[in-house]
Amino acid sequence: MAKAYNLQKEAPRPTITQALLDHWTTFTTVSKNILLYKVTLKPIWTYRIQLWGTASNSNIDILERFQSKVLRIITNEPRYVPNAMLRRDLQDLSVKQDLMNHSITYRQLLINHPNQLATTLYLKPTYNRRLKSRHPADLQTRYKT
Repeated sequence: MAKAYNLQKEAPRPTITQALLDHWTTFTTVSKNILLYKVTLKPIWTYRIQLWGTASNSNIDILERFQSKVLRIITNEPRYVPNAMLRRDLQDLSVKQDLMNHSITYRQLLINHPNQLATTLYLKPTYNRRLKSRHPADLQTRYKT
């Protein structure tokens, strides 16, 4: 005897991030939502950000889109509000600006490090680089406008 299958599609389950944002936006104010974002979600994507000099632009753009979506959900802003204006009003940096700031800070820490081997970690390679390969030291000047 054949089993009867349920032909109705189940509603797609929300991701953890979407469920968390839905929960936040229903009970708290915008300022508390921004604080929760900066405490819980931002540290996840900024983990080891200093070494992202080798990341491709498409991967960084994915993080930019994620940040924009989260900020837009938190503030409940319509689509026609530009992301730059949203970030400016919330006093938050873009992913590329965060990358540059963290990279500069990391370089200063390595330059002043007491271990001589650590100071050589951030030096650019002396060999000829091929195929647009990137180095973490390139991150400081990569997104300057």
